[in-house]
Amino acid sequence: MAEGRVDERDRAILDTIYYCESCNMILEPGDVDIERHKKDLPNHKMRKVFIVRCGNCGNIATDSHAPVQPREKPVLV
Repeated sequence: MAEGRVDERDRAILDTIYYCESCNMILEPGDVDIERHKKDLPNHKMRKVFIVRCGNCGNIATDSHAPVQPREKPVLV
């Protein structure tokens, strides 16, 4: 039953974009500004945003996730 919900959710996702709260700017995947934000502007608040279609009414909506944090290099012991 849970697998059906996951499949349904994945079909509902139309696109993924990034939003910088600090710049008030929308960035599309593959945009060079995404890498610039991750490397040069780590203090900016970036959010990953899904553009989704409602399964009940068919309307388009957005679903914002927690801020995207740059990955830190692992510490080797």
